[in-house]
Amino acid sequence: MGLFFEWPFYMRQFLMERWMSVFTAWVYNITYFAFLGGWLWQLFDMTDTEIEETGAFDILLNMFFIYNCILHSSIVVINIGIIFKEISIEFFEMFKVGGGSGSDYNLSFARVIEDFETEMWWADPVKLFKYSF
Repeated sequence: MGLFFEWPFYMRQFLMERWMSVFTAWVYNITYFAFLGGWLWQLFDMTDTEIEETGAFDILLNMFFIYNCILHSSIVVINIGIIFKEISIEFFEMFKVGGGSGSDYNLSFARVIEDFETEMWWADPVKLFKYSF
């Protein structure tokens, strides 16, 4: 909800969680559609002999798979919304003129590198050497 309504606190403070949610949304949707496409390919690419040899267990497995695909389809819709919203924030923000370099809502890669270097100064041996002397 914080992402879709662009709550300022959420948009500025939860950058790592937003990166993880976008990444996992991409991974989940790609995996979901890959397995669904593979199942449809296997189902509709059967020869006549394979159709005749199909037993009750094969039908049960197919019914189980499509039940799970339908059950988890709502997650795919939410993931598409997360991906679309994060991409649209790069260009347009609800409460600001637009995305871009001056924005503090978007997830630009340059901003992530800058934040990482700022917060992880203690892991850089050169900076530790400079601070100690």
